[in-house]
Amino acid sequence: MAALRVALTACSLGRARRIVYVAPYLSILSQATDEMRKATGLEVLQHHHLSTVQEVDFAEDDDLLLMESWQAPIVTTTFSQLFLALFPKKAQHTMRLRALEGAFIIVDEPQVINRTSWKVFLQMIEALAKRANATILFTTATMPPVQGGLSLSPFNLVDRAFILPPRYKIEYQQGELDTQSIASRAAEDLRAGKNVAVVMSTIRGAATLYEAIEREVDKWSDGKTKSLYFLSGALSPVHKAAVIDEARHALTHSGGIGVVSTQVIEAGVDLSFHRIYRENPIIPSIVQVAGRANRHGEEDEPAIVTVFDYVDEGGRGKRQYVYRSSIWREETDRLLNEFGDRWTETETGLILSSFYRACQERSPDEAFLSYLIDGACGTWSSLRRVKPFEDDGQRVGVFVPWKGSLPEYLERAMSAFGISTPDEVYDRYLEPGFLQGLSFLRRKLFMSILQSMSVPLSFRNARAVADSGGQKAVWCLVDLSRYHPVTGLSRVGESDVSFSIL
Repeated sequence: MAALRVALTACSLGRARRIVYVAPYLSILSQATDEMRKATGLEVLQHHHLSTVQEVDFAEDDDLLLMESWQAPIVTTTFSQLFLALFPKKAQHTMRLRALEGAFIIVDEPQVINRTSWKVFLQMIEALAKRANATILFTTATMPPVQGGLSLSPFNLVDRAFILPPRYKIEYQQGELDTQSIASRAAEDLRAGKNVAVVMSTIRGAATLYEAIEREVDKWSDGKTKSLYFLSGALSPVHKAAVIDEARHALTHSGGIGVVSTQVIEAGVDLSFHRIYRENPIIPSIVQVAGRANRHGEEDEPAIVTVFDYVDEGGRGKRQYVYRSSIWREETDRLLNEFGDRWTETETGLILSSFYRACQERSPDEAFLSYLIDGACGTWSSLRRVKPFEDDGQRVGVFVPWKGSLPEYLERAMSAFGISTPDEVYDRYLEPGFLQGLSFLRRKLFMSILQSMSVPLSFRNARAVADSGGQKAVWCLVDLSRYHPVTGLSRVGESDVSFSIL
């Protein structure tokens, strides 16, 4: 909200004509959009690959055109959509550039951007500021270095002299921990009435820990009150949103609540915990997850964040497959061993700077800058390779009809096509000539409905559990019992490491 106040002030002074808020994940975006609407009372246009199903008056194609071109006083969107504006793949993506002229752009959690794309992204952002008179504000606790990307260093709006008591302490657990060790510790914390988060680096690891903690909790719980929640990319978007809302309510009104999650919880999700266990990632991720510890300073004592090296049932770790840069892993381990027993929030800035400086010296990551030169010389296709996130390979959306309560926006969207239940959505998708008979924007709206109840799987995993519908873009889960009511499709493709994050 502090960033919004700065942006609104710039608009009131005539220094900006529109606010564009950009976030990495839909969970952050939806939360921020709601807060902006409540705080300002202004029209807020939310745009991402599912937003047509949430934001539009379904009777008019013009509304969808306004969304694509970001014509609203306040626009909230994702990194993926901003990258399409800066590095367009299609002509329609360039419509957004006009909206960025004179805009105040808030880039939330920029450290999530793929390190190989970071410098070229910064160069495009600087060009936008200079040529389109845009203002850019980065909001993050872990700002990556800007050398080689920006010609001038950005200035900090936070008064570093204003120091509050540390909200958290980070400790590094020496030695490897297995599933049972972590589950036992987390369950004991829950039993003591603490709010606990266990954050794993892979979907399989998160599902395994969830099941183990649930078994431990069942030993002493009466089973009447739900105390454990699960979040990962193995849930459909509508399912994930429902879990976040339920967990947020439980954390506010109950004690002894646990959330087992992948990295999806690290950036921007407004949840706060007394105790966090984090499978060893890289330094920026540790700092991000620490932002969920005693988030609002509500506890008298600092919350504890324990970083641990995890081994699965086979005695193996998966860290190198998720965090692929050996340099980033090595620098993380060096700093954990140096500061792991005396790291509080006060030391975070020093540790983060040391991490980025060492990584930059060992690996400049400047290869993608050549794509700007290629584009300037007329080879525009080179710019299409610049993406905010590392490419995990080809994915197939697998449709899973949602069995829970439908959000009002989804019911309205379905009714626009004469659909009353989720089961009918895929049937309509398969109808010969149905999609072809829709306008481009109405087709986009229908696909948003479909994707809101879909989970992305690798081609190999999708082929094992889903029907391609005659080689459709979105497949359908054949056996609905494969979608667990809590962990979704977490157990599909147990050996597929690429099905790992978020």
